[in-house]
Amino acid sequence: MTTDLNTSIKNQDLARQDLSCLYEITKILAAGTDLQESLNSVVRVLADIKKMENCTVTIGN
Repeated sequence: MTTDLNTSIKNQDLARQDLSCLYEITKILAAGTDLQESLNSVVRVLADIKKMENCTVTIGN
């Protein structure tokens, strides 16, 4: 039972972290006019919140 509770708490923490990250990225992209500056900010958010060291950003048209 304790293991299930710990797993559930960890999953909730990860979901909260993911939503926070998505919200911050959305704010950056909605407010930004300079693409390079916006992408740099997005990568910084990913590094800070998700502890990512590398990422690829794909822009679809």
